[in-house]
Amino acid sequence: MQVMFVCVHNAGRSQMAEAFFNALAPAGMHAVSSGTQPTERVNPMVVAAMAEVGIDMAGHQPKLATPEMVAASARIITMGCGVQESCPLYLGMKIDEDWGLPDPAGQGLEAVRPIRDAVRERVVEFIARLQGETHG
Repeated sequence: MQVMFVCVHNAGRSQMAEAFFNALAPAGMHAVSSGTQPTERVNPMVVAAMAEVGIDMAGHQPKLATPEMVAASARIITMGCGVQESCPLYLGMKIDEDWGLPDPAGQGLEAVRPIRDAVRERVVEFIARLQGETHG
């Protein structure tokens, strides 16, 4: 089962969600992340915050959301959109959930840590729900 995490720039929240999901999900489940207007690189504060919890994101690159990614994904989660014109909610994607998390863009490490922790908490809870659906 593929899960897709989407935000506008694919530089922070969706990247963290993908990394946590792929580190914590059982075999047979994996995640991709993408953006509607991806930036050139993942936010360095996000990379640093994830390194603190043992997840190396140095090789991650923001990616553009494609129709193929959408079609291959059993669930699509948006991370809290701030730009209405480019938010996936307004691009016709079937969004399963919006997590409404704060954007780490322009924030220092102290501000990114609680966002990272909130992303991890949501991912852990989401994996538990998915496992319940597949085993229930």
